[in-house]
Amino acid sequence: MAVKIVKHTEGDSRTARAIPTITEFNEANISHYWDVNKVANRFWELAKDQYKSHDYTKRYDPERSEFYRDLCSAIDGMLKFDKGTWYRKHCKMERHHLDENVPQNVNMIDVLEMIFDRVAAGMARGGTIYPIKLPEDVLNQAIQNTVEMLKNEIEVVDDEHDES
Repeated sequence: MAVKIVKHTEGDSRTARAIPTITEFNEANISHYWDVNKVANRFWELAKDQYKSHDYTKRYDPERSEFYRDLCSAIDGMLKFDKGTWYRKHCKMERHHLDENVPQNVNMIDVLEMIFDRVAAGMARGGTIYPIKLPEDVLNQAIQNTVEMLKNEIEVVDDEHDES
């Protein structure tokens, strides 16, 4: 569902055709405030949809059984966990392991999921959070892809009652 935002040019020196009245100026600023909130809410809706499937390769077979097998082997000292079959598959199938595999359409939802995952896992499992270091080009690509993703979620209308 597209987020409808209202076209307002009066609140920006680059787009205003003339000096706005104080009323036009206030309306443009209030509209912008609500537009930012609508876009942010849409971003979080998209994020929540993605986060619902977080670590599905740990929760559903056949990957869950592979995870359990590799985990047990690692605890027994028979396997270096990050060299196991499940771990390599997990990193390819799950979008948030950006230090192992960067999806072509990486976005800020992926980056934030990686942060949330590392903080939650680190704090719950031992109180230590592994460092997160992403190359600048990955972060820049995530930003640009997020901009494009959000642009595709927006419909600009002439006024708030426009149903086009």
